[in-house]
This record gives sequence, structure tokens and C-alpha cells, in this order.
Amino acid sequence: MTKLGYAIVFVSDMDKSIAFYRDVLGFPLTHQSHKWTEFDAGGITLALHLADAADHTHTHATTPAGHCQIGLTVPDLV
Repeated sequence: MTKLGYAIVFVSDMDKSIAFYRDVLGFPLTHQSHKWTEFDAGGITLALHLADAADHTHTHATTPAGHCQIGLTVPDLV
């Protein structure tokens, strides 16, 4: 069965974002670091990732704050 495994939210301020998801929305915190934090969101992992700062001197792609990514759990990749 294919299901949602996790969601990543890119944030500009990790401390404020942790406070919102933990204290306002009530998600239990399961891992915390400066750039990556995880919550138990009822069977899936809700992760916060510190967004890349706006720096136009770099040529690599960046993910700005406010963007999200999802990850699917699948039984087989064949």
C-alpha cells in the first residue's frame, strides 16, 4: 500500500517554527537540530528543514522558506 511517509516544510526561522508546530499545533517533537527537526504527525513524520538563505552568488538550486516536499512510502519500487 502506498501512503504518505513524511512532509518537509522549509522554514526561515527554526526556533519560531518549532514553537508553532509544537506549542500551537501540538505535534510531539521527536528530533531537533539547528537545520532539521522532526515531529510525529499521527503516523507520518513532519520535518522542518532550514531554508537556504537568499544568496545570489551561488549557482546551485536552493529551496526557499514556505516550500514543501512530500515523501511516499511504497511496498516495492519495481
